[in-house]
Amino acid sequence: MVSVRTARQVKAIAEPRTGGIAVSARRTPLKSATGGREVEVHLLGEAQGWPCIVDRDSHGVRSRTRIPNPRPPKSRR
Repeated sequence: MVSVRTARQVKAIAEPRTGGIAVSARRTPLKSATGGREVEVHLLGEAQGWPCIVDRDSHGVRSRTRIPNPRPPKSRR
């Protein structure tokens, strides 16, 4: 598996696994040596979204507690 390098790649991994639209992605340190990215996911038709952590090497998606739905992106890719 190739390690994730860009925010666009991380968003593409998180969207199908959560069923929402990835709004933002930022780097975050993980306990592993490589790190990962935190992605905020907007869920259509719901009041709350997900903050997800995507591991850089294993592409594993871990989600935490629900958050208020972030604003949807202005335009879709």
